[in-house]
Amino acid sequence: MKLSTRIRYGLRLLVGFAVRYKEGFVQLNEVTRVEGISEKYSEQIVRILRTTGILVSHRGAQGGYRLAYPPDKITVLDVIEALEGKFYITGCLKESNCKRISNCVARDVWKKLQDAIVSTLNSITLADLAKDYREKRASNITYEI
Repeated sequence: MKLSTRIRYGLRLLVGFAVRYKEGFVQLNEVTRVEGISEKYSEQIVRILRTTGILVSHRGAQGGYRLAYPPDKITVLDVIEALEGKFYITGCLKESNCKRISNCVARDVWKKLQDAIVSTLNSITLADLAKDYREKRASNITYEI
């Protein structure tokens, strides 16, 4: 299983917005600069996130983007499904009309794996990731005299 660049970058962008959630609307270039993500590609991602209701935008001098909900209400699973649709580790799990469904033992394994992954992704919020982000940033601070 491999996560797409859209998902990886989208999650990084959303963590950036989660870290700045209390600031209100934030310019996209502030987040992309810190994350090292192309602003052009980021615009494509935030367009999807806005359309799917994860981000809201505001035009004008004080404009930008912000999370549509508090960071503790948005899970990693929400992000994945907003960017790429319902999450399945394999196509056979979404096909209820599969002819082999009644006797396929491999599908049972994939279903258990899917359930474990979905449970994990659903248990991690943007608030959790923002907290981890702040802790990592704080531990990487160096002082020069």
